[in-house]
Amino acid sequence: MNQRVKLEDIFATPVTIRLLDVLLEKPEAVWTQSALVQALDADPATIRTALRHLESIGVVEVYVDPAMGFMKTISLRVDTVIPEALLTFYQRLQDLGGSVPDKSSKAALKEGSP
Repeated sequence: MNQRVKLEDIFATPVTIRLLDVLLEKPEAVWTQSALVQALDADPATIRTALRHLESIGVVEVYVDPAMGFMKTISLRVDTVIPEALLTFYQRLQDLGGSVPDKSSKAALKEGSP
């Protein structure tokens, strides 16, 4: 029997969440690790760790092309159930439109302020 996937298994770190956001925004894109580092303005080692995690759970495919000097390319897998579910979830969130209230709006709602 398959083990159930928990959200914390997928959304392991804040960088992993940001990385997923970038990948899901352009699911057909092929990225280099350096492009992801630049897009997220994050430390290369942190991105490398997040990519290893996402690869281990089948969300991304990391391809090393020896003809390109061992440059890694990264793409979102769309042939497995977890990335397919994440993509559906992401697209449905985008379809909702609007925006998420900022923290000050949330605090005002808790206090009962208009």
